[in-house]
Amino acid sequence: MLAAVPTSRYKPFDSSRTISQSSWLTKTATTEGIRSLPVQSYLPSTYNLVNFQALIVKNTRLPEGLLLQRQLPISIKQEPNGGFFVEDEIFSLYGIGDNVPEALTDLLITLSEYFIIVEESLKSDHRNQRKFEKITEYINR
Repeated sequence: MLAAVPTSRYKPFDSSRTISQSSWLTKTATTEGIRSLPVQSYLPSTYNLVNFQALIVKNTRLPEGLLLQRQLPISIKQEPNGGFFVEDEIFSLYGIGDNVPEALTDLLITLSEYFIIVEESLKSDHRNQRKFEKITEYINR
């Protein structure tokens, strides 16, 4: 189960005017795999950038039988086309999607692929040992 916890409020940005926080309607997504993650449910008629920080919580299951051992800080941003971009703040990996749950799922796939690539590289080249030690602080089998 994927669970993410917000660590900052939405930061709407509009260069032409200031929007009060009350003009933004938010709700909590409670879908399979996502718990306690605010999702923007309304965009004003003029485009505003959504940008906030969150944590993927410890013990979140990743693809390929991997497990997140520590909380992983992430940044969630809305693209001008309406899609979402989620980047982890430790490894600088990212996921994209039409909504926040899709972007988070894409990030989890990317994290597991990164783990496997670094792990496999150790068989032929031990120069990635430090990188593997860093990733195993967060992700393990």
